[in-house]
Amino acid sequence: VEAYEEYKRACEIAPRFASVYRNWAVMESQEGHLVEADKLMEKASKLGPKDAQIWLTWGNLKKKTDRIKEALEKYEHAYNLDSEDPIIMSALG
Repeated sequence: VEAYEEYKRACEIAPRFASVYRNWAVMESQEGHLVEADKLMEKASKLGPKDAQIWLTWGNLKKKTDRIKEALEKYEHAYNLDSEDPIIMSALG
């Protein structure tokens, strides 16, 4: 509950900081709140569409819930943004 409140407060302070939404989504996913996590990743991707780490993280969240085709789409998007990142290449592989 405290983490949720802190993320809400962070979004009030920096509503256009995509990393806040990405990190919040990771927490929601770990708690099994997949719909909320997806909504937060959607928000993060709109705020930081060229941030390969957002797309990599989103792919990881999809993969952990066995949504492999959706994960692949996110990984491919991350790769298109940063084809030199070894972590992205590994995830895509």
